[in-house]
Order: sequence, then structure tokens, then C-alpha cells
Amino acid sequence: MLIGDTAVLNYFRGNDPGCNLHLLADSIFDDAYAVGVQKGFPLTEVISELLLKYSEYGYVDQLEKKWYGRVPCFDDRLHRFNQPEPLTVEAVAGVFIMLLVGVGVGVLILVMEHIMFRYALPLPQKRPKDCI
Repeated sequence: MLIGDTAVLNYFRGNDPGCNLHLLADSIFDDAYAVGVQKGFPLTEVISELLLKYSEYGYVDQLEKKWYGRVPCFDDRLHRFNQPEPLTVEAVAGVFIMLLVGVGVGVLILVMEHIMFRYALPLPQKRPKDCI
């Protein structure tokens, strides 16, 4: 299991030899691109505005298509069957059936104990004391 930035995970996923890596869910946060610079760097604002414009005009999407567009591991048509699916009632029905069977057996044993206590236990107590 890998946890990381979406761009890094897409790189690993795209370069996996057997195309066995899959993203299990959408990203938690929206993708953001950043450039690390030293504190007080004079071009920080210019770079931030440029990245924002690239993102708004779709240039970042074009770059992503250019570098990741022809990677066979990203073909969703090939991997749509590998996506996780939510559990359905049919998938967990066996658990509830076994639970009901357990409750039924418990109630049956309870009824048998009450019958034994009420009818079978008083019989030895009613016999005369001189009997073995």
C-alpha cells in the first residue's frame, strides 16, 4: 500500500510493469501543484500566479495528458473490473443467516431446559423416600 501525493502515485502506477497498482479512491484533497523555494525568494508570487494561470487555462491538464495519456496502465476500460465495489446485502447475508440460526438454537435449548426443569425434575422428588 502506498500513501502519497496523487502525482507521485500516478507515476508509480503508470510505470508498474504488470499494471497491478490501482488507486482505491479519489484523492482526499484537490490536486495542487507547488514549487518549493527558499523563504523570502523574490519570485515566489510570480511563480504562484503562473501556476494558477496554467491550472486555470488547462495547460497543466495538457501536460498530464502528454506524459500520462499514452500509458497503458491508465486505460480505465482495461481495469474497470479491478475497482473495489461496495458491499451489498447479498454479500453479507450469510452472516445474518448464521446469526439467526444461532439465536434459534439458543431459544430451542432454553425451551428444552424449561421443559426439563418443569416436568422431568419434579418426578424424582415425588417418589417415596424409601425407594432407591
